[in-house]
Amino acid sequence: MELLLLSWNALYLLAFLLSFWLIYRKFYNSQGSSTIKLPAGSHGWPLVGESLSLFQGSPLDFLTTRRKRFGGVFSSNLLGSPTIVTTTVEAAKFFLSCADCGPSGLFGRLFGPDSISQAVGSDHALYRRIMLGMMVPEVLKHHVEKIDNLAQEILESWGSKKTVSVMEETFSYCTVIGFVCQKLLPTTPETIDLMRDVQAIETGLLQFPIDIPFSPYHKALQARARLHTFLDGLINERRAQVAAKDETHKDALGEFVTHKDDKVGTLSNQQVEDNLMALLFGGHHTTALALLWLIKYLHENPQAFKEVEEEQRQIVLEKGSTKYKLTWEDTKMMPATLRAVHETLRLSNVVGLVTRKITKDISYNGYILPKDWMVHVHMSAIHLDESIYRNATRFDSSRFKVPAKTGTFIPFGSGQRTCPGSALAKLELCVFIHRLITKYRYFLFLHFLAIYTQTLL
Repeated sequence: MELLLLSWNALYLLAFLLSFWLIYRKFYNSQGSSTIKLPAGSHGWPLVGESLSLFQGSPLDFLTTRRKRFGGVFSSNLLGSPTIVTTTVEAAKFFLSCADCGPSGLFGRLFGPDSISQAVGSDHALYRRIMLGMMVPEVLKHHVEKIDNLAQEILESWGSKKTVSVMEETFSYCTVIGFVCQKLLPTTPETIDLMRDVQAIETGLLQFPIDIPFSPYHKALQARARLHTFLDGLINERRAQVAAKDETHKDALGEFVTHKDDKVGTLSNQQVEDNLMALLFGGHHTTALALLWLIKYLHENPQAFKEVEEEQRQIVLEKGSTKYKLTWEDTKMMPATLRAVHETLRLSNVVGLVTRKITKDISYNGYILPKDWMVHVHMSAIHLDESIYRNATRFDSSRFKVPAKTGTFIPFGSGQRTCPGSALAKLELCVFIHRLITKYRYFLFLHFLAIYTQTLL
């Protein structure tokens, strides 16, 4: 056993050194070009770069320190790649809309090459058009009841436990499951296994992408293989139903399977699968974390909580009964709640970083930036910038009584790759908070949440 462990350690070390040697050559060869003019910066140790400095403390401290030294756009070497780091509104606008800044490719093996997050050109435009078609009010209004039912089911389970782990339990609020495929119910064994695999992929995304047995990235690839089998089965089943005109569904699976036009015809199983995977990931992890922070911030800010509570109770009073179905029209009567959601997204920065890869040498603000370099757009640096948001680290939902200036509030990204599911995510948060505040009282103890039922009417 000891010999086996030593062998695995040697393989890990060999793979690690080989990877960094290749990165080292790529990095310094690109710097040697006479046509390249980079922003100022420090690239840290050879091979390792500044990755250790980024993760040793707060990433915001790392950004703030270098922004003072080098300005809002600087060069570095992070996560194994030579990188341009941006922390300003102007730079974010440029790089997030730049036609020559494509997907980073970091997550291609896990999401799939045909995922909306990895596709480029006409393919990306096609997938985005399909997804945006599912996010218009006429479609979302039909999902309010499903979202509301799941919120009530989750909260009832919390009430029976009395004390729950917020971090763990918010992940069970996964309304995107029914949005992807109506056949999938959140509490069935097959769906639970499905979401375990999604979580394994989420873990693998944050690891060094080397496929070595027993590593988190290897486990993520195994989970992706299982998801391939599962989703491919769902797709084939739906195709058979469509062909037999046996059943129709208003869900993402149906939209992708039945999509057809003169230019591309119908989508392949791989195209459908990869984009369902993108929806499962994007609609699960980020929404769950945002909900966690929203509960926390409302608890810690009595004035904001009072405004949200009064607004939500008014909806209940107008219903005239404790047994009612929340409607799309009700969700339009939640401006204070939506402001709290926006402030939570700004302050928590659940997705605080967007990565891009430069596809050919480009010019920006007097610099010539080389092909194959990475770009890190730190949205958190913009959201916590004191020159943009006064008392930026303090929760103050009233600041969104006036719409944020263009480019200063970008929790869902910007440009042609803005997250298409932003409206769905906000809807989920507002519905859950409605049921939590109008039916329960809760107290926070570190990472735990204790609640008890309160009858209002």
